[in-house]
Amino acid sequence: MNVNDTDDQIFLTQVLYGCCRYKKLLEVLTAKLFSCKSPCIQCADQTLYTVLGYLVLIRLEELTFDNFRKFVLCQHPKKLLPFMKFMFSGDDLSNACRPEWIKDYDTEYVDSLIRRLDQWRHEAEELIEMLEQKFLVTKQQEKHSTSLKPFNLSTTHEKSKKLDESNEISLPPFKAKPSPVWKSGPTPTQKALEAACKESREKLVKFYSSPKNQPFHLRILERPSKFAALKEQIEAERKMETNYIPPRANPCPEAPTNSVKLTASAMLREHALYERKMNEEQAKLKAFEVDLRDDSDYRSWKEEMRSRDQIMENVHRQFMKAAVDASDQAAVDAKNAKVEENREMVKKVKEESQKLEALKEEFIVNLELFNRLRRENVLEGQKSVKSALIKVAELKKKRAREIQAETMKLTSVLANERASELAKKKELIQKLHNLERESAQIMKKFDRGSTAGHGLLGEMSIAELKERLALVKQAINKEEEFRRIRINAYKEEKNSKIAEKSAFVQKMRQLAQMQRLARKNGQILSHLPGGVLAGYSSPGHQ
Repeated sequence: MNVNDTDDQIFLTQVLYGCCRYKKLLEVLTAKLFSCKSPCIQCADQTLYTVLGYLVLIRLEELTFDNFRKFVLCQHPKKLLPFMKFMFSGDDLSNACRPEWIKDYDTEYVDSLIRRLDQWRHEAEELIEMLEQKFLVTKQQEKHSTSLKPFNLSTTHEKSKKLDESNEISLPPFKAKPSPVWKSGPTPTQKALEAACKESREKLVKFYSSPKNQPFHLRILERPSKFAALKEQIEAERKMETNYIPPRANPCPEAPTNSVKLTASAMLREHALYERKMNEEQAKLKAFEVDLRDDSDYRSWKEEMRSRDQIMENVHRQFMKAAVDASDQAAVDAKNAKVEENREMVKKVKEESQKLEALKEEFIVNLELFNRLRRENVLEGQKSVKSALIKVAELKKKRAREIQAETMKLTSVLANERASELAKKKELIQKLHNLERESAQIMKKFDRGSTAGHGLLGEMSIAELKERLALVKQAINKEEEFRRIRINAYKEEKNSKIAEKSAFVQKMRQLAQMQRLARKNGQILSHLPGGVLAGYSSPGHQ
């Protein structure tokens, strides 16, 4: 914040330190403030309320109320009014914040914080009145102020959704309901609407007739302006700037005469394309030779089936129409039967409810008699319970004394046993330490031909391990040599196949080039050189 004064820097660091140290205390304060005064304050001012809460609760005596008044008056009164009422009312802090503060702090400390604010109750009330007056003045000023807003001239054009004719949904036929009977004259709802419209028109006329609610006129609209001339000038300048002269196109280059070099993958794709085309042409020729026939029988059969389908569709429509009529009648009959059944059920339910009410009254009378008898029995039993309780208490005291004596004996015995166990453990630990010292002084000799002796199935010496590693390396080298020979053979075979397929593709290209030239010159290829005809039989193709 570019604060250069040393006193201000010290004050800011102390406030930051205090807000961090009393973080739990201030979090509870802000949370309860937002819950109690939520309609009047905003969550964006949480930092402001945290700092002011720290100054009020912890530092108000050092700061003095006059300096604190300066902090409050420099802020907007709308933000500080609910805060001041919440802090200096006393009831809000004791009811809302005190139960949560006691969970983390001592009760005496919390009560002292709340009691300390009573010293400035009078000054706080004066400050609250000042803020209320200031808030009313600012509110009246904001109420009569006008703000200019730009016109929303943008329009949206929704694209019309075109339905595809192929996706049309065929709906089943339906039977329309009869038109309702028309009554002359307006309906009650129309009369109510006319009355409401008349009343709203009268209110609008009365509202706009007063001079307070007249529309706002801008004096700038009545003054003469050069907007139209400036607009025409700018449009003319932009039109001159945007006059575009298209460049002349370069002549078309000549077709390349050199053959295109192919990669292995491109050559294989072209070879597969030629083979697929040749297979399709052979399949078409075979189908034409085998499946050629007269289609007069098929046409007669098609017309017969079409007429049969049309007859079946008409029959189905009539059947569905009759079924719908029958279902309507069945629904009416079922509704009437259900109404009669409901009436009978209502009668039965009423009779059963009357019987249940009579039984309920009888049960209430019996219950009162039972409760009276039970009360008399309880009163008689209470008299005998007191003497029984005294006897049970004496027996419990005797039992407790006996148990206490037994526990004292057992604790003495356990203490002796633990002391003896500790002595034995110390002796064993001392013996183990002595054995470790003796074993550390003995020097062990290492033998490469000996095993560890752990009793495992795969144990072997270091010499045997080295021999086996040498054998494994020899086997790996042999396998690598065999794989190298096999890969080289596979590569040679693949290269030979690619060479054959590339020759086939070149021959097919020569054939396509000759056909293209013949079509261009309007000729028909009656004979072809033998080298090109050989291209029709690719390697491995029949």
